[in-house]
Amino acid sequence: MIIAHRTPSTDPAAEALVDRALPFYAAFEAGGDGTIERAVSDDWNVVPTAPGAPPGLPGYLPALQMFREAFADCEVTIEDTFAAGDRVVVRCTMRATHRGPFLGVAATGKPIVLRTCDIHRIAPDGRIAESWHIEDFFGFLAQTGAFG
Repeated sequence: MIIAHRTPSTDPAAEALVDRALPFYAAFEAGGDGTIERAVSDDWNVVPTAPGAPPGLPGYLPALQMFREAFADCEVTIEDTFAAGDRVVVRCTMRATHRGPFLGVAATGKPIVLRTCDIHRIAPDGRIAESWHIEDFFGFLAQTGAFG
């Protein structure tokens, strides 16, 4: 995981919140090694969930596995972070090679760039209690040639 930029804060509490969110991205990059479970609360709420998936980790972990199978060489770059209250915003760029099926697109072998933005609520125990995220899947599809 590369941290390209971190918006400095004069608030030590905000800096501590950002520090609590970053292990999630290291765990995502490592892919299914058990560290995501330590980064999020037992009743973690992630929005949106994968279509048809149960909420929380039971729905997220299979989606992560599918993603990691399609993009085994995924590298995460943290482009920007900031925090206020109990929320942390993390903007990322993921770079990988499309080596497996994803979103209905067969492996292309092409390098892809996927941009994401997440807002996390950090619980009093320091773990992520809720996450709202958005990915540029349209950009992914365009890079794979899915539109012709």
